[in-house]
Amino acid sequence: MKLNRFFSIFMLSVILICSVSSCVSVVKQSKIVSKDIRVKMTKQEVKYRIGSPYKVASKLSNSGRYYDYWYYKENIYTGNSWYWIETILIFDKDTLFEIKQGKERKEGTTIQIEN
Repeated sequence: MKLNRFFSIFMLSVILICSVSSCVSVVKQSKIVSKDIRVKMTKQEVKYRIGSPYKVASKLSNSGRYYDYWYYKENIYTGNSWYWIETILIFDKDTLFEIKQGKERKEGTTIQIEN
């Protein structure tokens, strides 16, 4: 009787662990790439595909035009290390016209902040 109970608990544990571990996925590609973010998309299209940015800024160009900068941060696994990457989407009015790579930091490294 105790052996059957032990076996049942063991099998239930195995099933639970397998089902939980199958839900865990490793991010190997930026959502900018995987969600097919492209120049000429609208702000609404971008937000629908990848959600809201963690930071938004407006900057004045040398020509006197204002551009909106949307910042996205992600944790990406490259096969042997995790990296925090930042991608900057630059909009002219409502249209995406440039995608830039921002800061990148290997997981476990420290950043020195200077004044």
